[in-house]
Amino acid sequence: AVSLRLATQATVEGIGDASVRALGKLEQVMPGPLRERVAAVQETTVALAPGGARVDVGAVTDLATAARGRVQVRFGYVKRGGETGERRVEPYHLVVAGRRWYLLAWDLDRDDWRVFRVDRTSDVHVTTWRFTPRPCPDPAEHVRQALGTRGQRHTIVVRLSAPADAVRDQVPPTIGVVTEDGPDRCVLTAGTDDLMGAAWHVLALADAVEVVSPPELVDAMAVLAA
Repeated sequence: AVSLRLATQATVEGIGDASVRALGKLEQVMPGPLRERVAAVQETTVALAPGGARVDVGAVTDLATAARGRVQVRFGYVKRGGETGERRVEPYHLVVAGRRWYLLAWDLDRDDWRVFRVDRTSDVHVTTWRFTPRPCPDPAEHVRQALGTRGQRHTIVVRLSAPADAVRDQVPPTIGVVTEDGPDRCVLTAGTDDLMGAAWHVLALADAVEVVSPPELVDAMAVLAA
């Protein structure tokens, strides 16, 4: 019941109404004491409005159905810089990162794996062309790697004197990739357009920071130190 209530605030456009209907049916069959406990949670919980673009529930279900049935998909797509075009893909997995939905697919025109933001798709058309599945990379890891550096001017790599789990708590998967480098050390790989801002955030993550690349990040840190 609590999950259904939170789903009414979801970033998937149209799923809120379905959640309300399901919640109403569930509350009708709840025992009285349980209904009171759920009501207490609902009455005292405030959810912040979700940020970011809303995802069309139709696009989500169409892409999921095509991926499950191994059917090619065609859709319009808006790239990061605003450029638009049509894509023909073999869909494999939907990956949810934070409040955004991503599609991992094989791009037929570019002959390579690509990651697409579902909220940037339009006119999703499920074709009748079936495809034979090819070896697929780990969807979560592939999307995590893509989101960490994609579309940024600089890719930074730093070694931190902090446990990987502690750094992951502060660095969302949509920002960077954290890998273990020993029991109390880790390596952070991330993309950025602002080296000065990246230096500021990196220095807050650990007591000791070693810059692997790029050299310009060292210069930014020197400016902050001065």
